[in-house]
Amino acid sequence: MLSSQNRMYFGSIKVLLNLSGQSALRKLQTSLDEPFVEMRLNTFTWDGKLFYDLDDKNEFVLATQGMMQDNENLNDRLSQFLPNANIINTGFAALINSKIKDFLQLQAGIRYDLSNIETFGLGIEGESNYHAPLERGFNSLSGSVGMTINPGEKTNIRFNFAKAYRTPNLSELTSNGMHGSRYELGNSELVPQDAYEADASVHYHGEYLSFDIAWFYNMIDNYIFISPTEDTAANGTSIYEFAQTRADLYGGEAVVHFHPKLIPWLHLKGSFNTVVGLQENGDYLPFIPSSKLRYELRIGQREFLGLENAYLNISAVSSFAQNKPARFETSTEAYNIFNVGVFSEIPLRRIRISMGISINNIFDTQYIDHLSTLKPLGYYGMGRNISLSLKIPVIVE
Repeated sequence: MLSSQNRMYFGSIKVLLNLSGQSALRKLQTSLDEPFVEMRLNTFTWDGKLFYDLDDKNEFVLATQGMMQDNENLNDRLSQFLPNANIINTGFAALINSKIKDFLQLQAGIRYDLSNIETFGLGIEGESNYHAPLERGFNSLSGSVGMTINPGEKTNIRFNFAKAYRTPNLSELTSNGMHGSRYELGNSELVPQDAYEADASVHYHGEYLSFDIAWFYNMIDNYIFISPTEDTAANGTSIYEFAQTRADLYGGEAVVHFHPKLIPWLHLKGSFNTVVGLQENGDYLPFIPSSKLRYELRIGQREFLGLENAYLNISAVSSFAQNKPARFETSTEAYNIFNVGVFSEIPLRRIRISMGISINNIFDTQYIDHLSTLKPLGYYGMGRNISLSLKIPVIVE
């Protein structure tokens, strides 16, 4: 991987330009003597932004983002569930931030995207795993408007409305073969998603107490999703297919952090998030995560027995039962996972050595997450896991 981050100034204009190129080789080794999958993915991305202050209350931003990818199967391996492909995505955007009053800010933006996917024939025509050549081009206009209200120094209230857009990706269009523990079938007729989204949030960040509450609602035309079917492949593996439907997704999140003034070494933090996904016919969408409650207790001291920034962290995750499965999907039971960790720093001349020990799933609870791709096989999530960490900074002069 090679990346370049650049910052340039031309009077009152600031330009940011980030470039990145990488080449990734994926090999999936099974019980066979040779890899089951072998693919190389070359990716080049760019991200450019131009900032210009119209005056002390208005900022104008122009931006462009893009990606070029080349996917290639190597050495004719047994599984070639994605074809060789060339992908080009590019987008252009304009954004304005305006401070109307000291307590009121408005934001508005518009974006235009172009995308092209070209794939090449792979396999023997007429066989079940044949990939027919495909070329699809997409374009769309999207935008957003938002408002931030500051009723007090520590409080923000935000409202946003947006029209969003997403093109089907290579996997959704062309998959045909084993992917992990399931057989996936793409759909070459998929069209881009168009969504209308509204969200609102309240944020309070005080010295000893902070909380964030957010809500969102998405109305999505041609929502793309993968879903289990009642069909099986020749080897008996369940077939999952990509499909589209009109869908609504809505939910919210709440986070609270309490740091009592009289007990400065104590931190209490909790969060809750939930989302519901419905298809146009009233059925639930597949692979919607269960609601989760996370809580954390942290006890720390800046100096303790010769150590610095020492703290004990106790955390837990409570996952609620997911009793709203889609068709051909199964429910998932609730579970609770508890974790504990101890961390500190040791000052040594000009450096600080960081060390710690953590135990995740301390009670070795057997659980299955609703989004786990190993759920159909009955495989549990990660059991008790003990890890040690040691970080020693190196100073080069």
